[in-house]
Amino acid sequence: MAFCANTIFLRTISKQRFIFGYICSNYPSYSVYRTLLSESKTRMEQYKRQRVFQIDRLQAEKAELFKELDTVSSLREARQIASKLITAFHCAQSKQDCAIVEHVLSFLMAKTPSQSNDFSYGANVMRMYHYLNMPDEAFAAYKNQDFGNFFKDNTCHLILMDLLYKNGHYSKVVDVYFGMEKFNIDCTTIAFGSLYHINTTDSLAKCQSLLSHTVKNHTLSKRGVLFAAMHAVNQAKPDLALETLKYCKPDIIARNIELMNLCLLSRVKDVLSKLANMEHDTNDISKLWDLRIYHDAWQAILTVTKVKGTNEEKAEFEKIKTKLEHRGVLSHKPLDVFLNSVICGDDDYKRQRAKRIIHRTPSGNPI
Repeated sequence: MAFCANTIFLRTISKQRFIFGYICSNYPSYSVYRTLLSESKTRMEQYKRQRVFQIDRLQAEKAELFKELDTVSSLREARQIASKLITAFHCAQSKQDCAIVEHVLSFLMAKTPSQSNDFSYGANVMRMYHYLNMPDEAFAAYKNQDFGNFFKDNTCHLILMDLLYKNGHYSKVVDVYFGMEKFNIDCTTIAFGSLYHINTTDSLAKCQSLLSHTVKNHTLSKRGVLFAAMHAVNQAKPDLALETLKYCKPDIIARNIELMNLCLLSRVKDVLSKLANMEHDTNDISKLWDLRIYHDAWQAILTVTKVKGTNEEKAEFEKIKTKLEHRGVLSHKPLDVFLNSVICGDDDYKRQRAKRIIHRTPSGNPI
């Protein structure tokens, strides 16, 4: 009988997850694909500045540049025109332009091993694809054996994976990641995010294998841990999710994921205990941002108390619910919004710190 009850509850949660997806689609900004890394992380900011400079410098000569590049027919000609090719990276505006860039690269990549380090601009070529939002072309170039090791450094991997992630090509992200030779924490985070979005039994197994390997040999990012934990939740593996959460310090996202896991485990008493503690902490208004309960977690709480709670637990929940609603704790946003929020780079944090530093004159006015 207990097995049947748990089965009914898990099916209810599964249905709720489907409903959540439907609700989230009412908010376009939540469902639109976007990069996981900020432009300072991928150095797209510098690339864009260089584009403005080069396009402004060339103006009408741009067409002549690509016409000249298109006539290249040998390695010698390609090497002679290599400096102009670098300019082309920052001026390409169409698939045809990118095809011409690849045409010249195919000759340059045919050089002998002694010349292998003479031309190493793979990252800027990937930024070109990223700027033009051309994930298929970028992936094809990466897989093109004629280009050898041109795209094999971690910066190229990072930019390519971010572009593929942005366009929802999650399986390709995983393909790229497991082809890397050196560890990169940001690439690993994108891999965790992609496995989370694939959301199958096989992707969960890969996710846990990656988690174990990274814990043993490298450093985990907090976002990677949260992706892995939420992946386990979506596959109805609450014990695994709770175990995964031990790898990161608790924050508001982790607490919401923990609540969802307690719901999946039908631990109504523990859920109510945590809600009561949160309700008590709401007396301090400065803590409200750290006490948010997001939409999918709240729906799981509503479901478990209704299906598994005793009459006494339901009555206690109604009291807590009223107070939480009145104190602005509940959010209509799903957790996925925060899992997929942009990860900032060092330059972003420096800018934010600079904005907080306001110098004032003796009169008290900002300088």
